[in-house]
Formats: sequence, structure tokens, C-alpha cells
Amino acid sequence: MNPTSRLRHILLLLLLLISLAAKAQTLTIPRVQVIEEATGTWCGWCVRGIVGMNQLDEMFPDSFIGLAIHGDDAYATDSYAPFLQRISGYPFALINRSYSCGTKPEEMLMAYNAFASMGDAEGEAKIVDAHYTDSKYSAVEITTETRFAKSHTKEDYRLAFVVVEDSIRDRQANFYAGGANGAMGGFEDLTDNPYVYLRHVVRYIDSYDGIVGSVPTTIKAGQTYTYHHTLTMPKVKTRRRVSLVVLLLRDQGVSIVNASRLPTITPYVPDAIRHPELDSDPHPSDHQSLPSYDLQGRPHHQPHRGLTIEAGRKILR
Repeated sequence: MNPTSRLRHILLLLLLLISLAAKAQTLTIPRVQVIEEATGTWCGWCVRGIVGMNQLDEMFPDSFIGLAIHGDDAYATDSYAPFLQRISGYPFALINRSYSCGTKPEEMLMAYNAFASMGDAEGEAKIVDAHYTDSKYSAVEITTETRFAKSHTKEDYRLAFVVVEDSIRDRQANFYAGGANGAMGGFEDLTDNPYVYLRHVVRYIDSYDGIVGSVPTTIKAGQTYTYHHTLTMPKVKTRRRVSLVVLLLRDQGVSIVNASRLPTITPYVPDAIRHPELDSDPHPSDHQSLPSYDLQGRPHHQPHRGLTIEAGRKILR
């Protein structure tokens, strides 16, 4: 092999090694599919979406989030008005705000599979902390972390926070009663206005178009960006059934890039029950005898099993 050929082979080998190293360093981000559905307790056809989103929950618990946006009933929220203004009738559903996917279970599943086949997401946002700020539970302090697979400049990514309540018992109109319109996940066996447990109920979004400045416009691949936000809580029926969803939006909320869900919000811990000498202690478990309190701040006078608050932290004993 002459010197020129040897040099060419060495250069090709170096290029191959650089390419392999670049691929190895590429950040892969799983994609969560989001379906937003316009629904209402008065809407007899809307039981399709109830069945469809419940099925997707069971099939893809880590990669699907359903959001039921109610209109013209007790659970309607003005914060989702831009979504409801773009629909022509109920029920109606969009997946990732990109495609009208239909509301029948098989249509939702087809849309999920189609978007899942597109591979990894370009970015992710996760809620790393969320806690109530006061004894009236009127606000939640949220901390998020956002990362991206590739570097970007002058991009318009934003975060939006959704308050979701599950398992609300109420009546739901049902056009599948008695099997007149075929089978629909058991609704054919119910009356035309049965009591059901409503899930995925959106109580509030802050905000539909996303919060300006919540994500930097210049982004470096793999770097973590932290954002703090205070969210005013809407009225809900049961706080313990409330979860938070963060949406990573693009182009002023036109599309959903990714999403994640925090199933519970940390209860409010009154300052009065904090243990001041241990606030900065990195090893609270080293202390064998600490005053403990229930989640309402009432002291335990005897050893207690279960979830308690000690030194300002939740402890399960």
C-alpha cells in the first residue's frame, strides 16, 4: 500500500471513529403522546373518549397522557378556551395538537401508534418538585427541568402546566345504553345517564399557549435548564386526586413536543412544625427521636406508623 492510500485509510478510520463517538453521545429522549379531548357530561357520544383514554392509560402508562377538556358543564374551564374555539362539535380530539385523531378507542390507538413510530422526542420537561405554598392550598410552587437532544438557537419552546383531577363521580350522558349503537367498553350495559367516575378532567392550564421565558431561546444539547413557577390552584373536588402535567410546547403552543406527569403534589408543611436545628442536616435519619406530625400539622403524642412529617420532611414509617 503506497503512502497516499495508507493516509486515506487512516483518515477514513478517524472519520468513522468520530462518527461513532458522536452517535454514542447523542441524547435519546422518550416521547410521551398527549391526547386532548373536548368532552362534556351532557354529551352522549363522549363516552367514546372515556373508554379510549382509559384503554391507552392501561396499555401505555409511561408514554401516554390523556386530557379531558370539558365544555358547557360543571368542569368547564375558560383557560382552555383557545382549544374549544377551534372545534366544530363534541367529542373532538387532537394528538400532540398536530392531528385530529378521532375519539373512538380504535382511532385513538391508531393515532398513538402512528406518532409513537416517529421515534424519540426532540426535548423533555419534567416536574422535579411541586408543593402547596400555604394552609389554604391556594397555590403550588413548581420546579421543572428541561433538556434537549440537539442544540438550538432562536427557538420558541415554552412550558404549560395542567391541573388534572381523577375519579370524579358524576352522571354522564350515554348514547350506547342498551347496546343500541353497539359495544363501547361496558357503557352498552349502563343506563342512558349513569353515574361514572370521570378521569383526566382538566381543571386549569397555565397557559394554553405556554409561558413565555419558561425555556431559553438558545439551547445546548444535553444541558439541563431549571424553571420555577407559582401556579394558582383552581377549585377541585378532592385534592388527593389531583395531578400535575407539564407540556413542552413549540411555536407558541401550536404543537406538543413532549410531556410528563407528576401524580401527587406535596402537602403544605407549616413552618411552625419545622425542626430548625435540623433544617440543614444532611442525615436526618441519624436522629432517633424527633417530634412528628400528621399531614395537617397536628403532633403525634405516641409512636406513629404511616406517613408523618419529621424535621419538615415527609417520612413513611
